[in-house]
Amino acid sequence: MCTTVWSLLVIFAFWAKVVAAFPITKISFHGNLRVPSEQLLAALKLEEESVLNRDISNKSELLLAVEHAKQTVQTAYMNRGYLYSRIDSFQFSLAVPPDSAQGFQLIFFITEGVEYKTGSIHILGSKLFSEPELLSRMTIARGEVLNQVKLKGDIDKLLALYEERGYPLAKISIDAITPSYDSVSKEGLLSIRLQVEEGPRATIGKIVITGNETTNADVILRELSLRPGAYYNADALASARERVARLGFFESVSEPELYLDKDSTMLILLRVKESSTSAIDGVLGYNPPQNATESGYISGLVDLSLRNISGTGRNATLHYDRTNVQTQTLEVHYLEPWLFGYPLNLAVSFAQRQQDSTYTETSATGDLSIALTQDLRIVGNLSYERVIPSDQPDLPFSVYDSRTISTGLGASVDTRDNSIAPRYGVVGLLGARYGIKEIYGPAAFIDSATPASIGLRTVSLDASGYHTLFTPNLVGAIGLHARSVSAIGGPLDVSDMFRIGGIFTIRGYRQEALIASRYAYSNLELRIMMSQFSYFDVFFDGGYLVKDSTATTPANRFGGQEQPQYPMSYGIGAQLESPIGIIAISIGLARGVPITQAIFAFGLVKQF
Repeated sequence: MCTTVWSLLVIFAFWAKVVAAFPITKISFHGNLRVPSEQLLAALKLEEESVLNRDISNKSELLLAVEHAKQTVQTAYMNRGYLYSRIDSFQFSLAVPPDSAQGFQLIFFITEGVEYKTGSIHILGSKLFSEPELLSRMTIARGEVLNQVKLKGDIDKLLALYEERGYPLAKISIDAITPSYDSVSKEGLLSIRLQVEEGPRATIGKIVITGNETTNADVILRELSLRPGAYYNADALASARERVARLGFFESVSEPELYLDKDSTMLILLRVKESSTSAIDGVLGYNPPQNATESGYISGLVDLSLRNISGTGRNATLHYDRTNVQTQTLEVHYLEPWLFGYPLNLAVSFAQRQQDSTYTETSATGDLSIALTQDLRIVGNLSYERVIPSDQPDLPFSVYDSRTISTGLGASVDTRDNSIAPRYGVVGLLGARYGIKEIYGPAAFIDSATPASIGLRTVSLDASGYHTLFTPNLVGAIGLHARSVSAIGGPLDVSDMFRIGGIFTIRGYRQEALIASRYAYSNLELRIMMSQFSYFDVFFDGGYLVKDSTATTPANRFGGQEQPQYPMSYGIGAQLESPIGIIAISIGLARGVPITQAIFAFGLVKQF
């Protein structure tokens, strides 16, 4: 005490001589035998309002700076287990050149005391879990210095465990932390006692939805699938929230808020923010001429999507695709969710394709899917397809005049965090289909060897995966796509085969430039994320395809197999959020093709 008074007298004595403001240039410690001075100085420098960053111009600022430094040093000791450490006194002086940089020097005289470590932990009041079970979940161990942040984290972990078991109102408090000193081992020990109040097991009561200005509350409630009166379960509630978010109707879905209602049930409040659910999506691609006699042309597509029609969750899409000058496709899709109030989705579609001057293909498809889990669905489908060759007698054989009725079964999975620019998750569809194709003509290519009907077997796989690499803003994406069609009792024709190439399959090739009866290809991308939905990317696409030979005359219908092809391409692209919508750009170059033949594509998604 006398030393402290003397220090203050020294300060007051020389203060009248100080007319300018000086910083604290040096702080030293005496008596710190176990905690190095470097650690104490580091604690002072970490403070946002560190005394080392101030200029002191009067005695009030001086005393305030000293007190602030003392508290920081004592807190540093407390965090290291020295509960009864103290600063006995301090000295303050003004250093002048050439001894050191001009400024104040501060010396603290410290008594460290005994280091206290965790001795025992007791948890009282728990009925749902045994004390050893709760202790096994904690990270604090006997013999280590008590860390308050770590203890709070352990308590939060135990509360989360209670919440998972249906006790969201459970409370855990620190009843006592009792220090003791073992004179034999000369150790300080802390006895920690936690008190648990489990509260009642919660049941689900009212579910309140706010922010759904367009979407009917019933649409959200059926997706939540939470039954009033059922026991509360934290995992089930988190899954329910995720199902609502993945509907794609909302800009944000908040974490559910829980309130104890008057009847002792849990009122669940879910806040949503509506987003634009209708969009127009356009893609334009320029295909450069391949030789001097050709001219380049524009290909492209337009999608008009109406999702969540009148807030009911229904979905309709109109798709138009102009592959080249003579080939175009028109498709209409409609989705009816939760058929008859059950988790069944019914989708119907109609499509018509004009394939250059050779044939017209018309199809109608119906899909019925049921959700087995949050991420997995089983899909059954029935389709009708009609192919009519062009009525031009001078054209060589291309396709049969035919009708095909097919049925199939598939499974789909989707765990992506979002569908526009996912950072993690997988999406995939595995399916198999069998159809009967009846042949009617053309009469010029029908003889006794032509089968009246052919069986068609198709197997398909589409899968893509996404994951962050090293940092949250670097995303790796890989896609695997494969299909195979085979005929039983007859040959395939071109209308049975698959057309790939272009912006959605193997970039760098013209749209649908490759025809195959069997193929497999992969897309590899490395994306640098700029925002939630914006990124730059480099890509590599490559694969394998085979085209079964098709007949050109009635006498040669059962050909062999053409040589396999190995298409590969690479390029760069970007997806950017903008005031007019999401803009997508890509430039792809096929293997062995000069850069003047690169395929450029531009896309725009505008929501309204």
